[in-house]
Amino acid sequence: GNVLRGQQRPLLVAGGTGEGDVLDQLDLGSARYLGEAFVCQLDDDPFLELVLSGSGGLDVIETRGLGPDTEYFQRRRSYQRLNVFPWAYEDSYFIERGTREGVVNETDNIVLAKQNSGYVAEGRFVTAPLSPPPGCEFRTFQFDVDTPRGTNICVNVLDAESNVIEKSVRPGSDLRLASVARLDFRFSTTDPKTTPKLHDYSLEFRRSSEAASTAR
Repeated sequence: GNVLRGQQRPLLVAGGTGEGDVLDQLDLGSARYLGEAFVCQLDDDPFLELVLSGSGGLDVIETRGLGPDTEYFQRRRSYQRLNVFPWAYEDSYFIERGTREGVVNETDNIVLAKQNSGYVAEGRFVTAPLSPPPGCEFRTFQFDVDTPRGTNICVNVLDAESNVIEKSVRPGSDLRLASVARLDFRFSTTDPKTTPKLHDYSLEFRRSSEAASTAR
């Protein structure tokens, strides 16, 4: 293991070729003091895990082969860019990611915020910008919600400038989008005693050549 003690900085993990070309990067999203980094086998699959320890927590990153001499990364935690098929961005925890208006986190979901008389009537959660890897496009969009009577969650897809490019998207929609996207979840209720809940979302991406062959 390479010792990386005492360095506090936003952590970006990169994988590359033997010639130094960067193939993939994974931003772990926060600064932390690094302790040690090492590669080991933690599970039953044939791929190794990169383990980073320090005062900011323990990160275990799965490496995945994608063709000769390449490795791609995924986090083995609740927010991950999955690089096993199907590839996807997904989130089921929502801590410190995206922007919120009139909504709050529960343990592992998002709900409308409360005021004195009950839940507010409307709220909004918008993801950080999501970028398909080079040569890929976004395809299947899935999300899991609870919408009791009198409540609703409507989802729009925004571009990098927050313009609506897909409105009222349903679970399972095929977006066929090759540019940066943000997911805009709109919460509403007509009953101040009841709130809708967003549990998780997943936005799949594929190589454009695979997407084209699927369409034929």
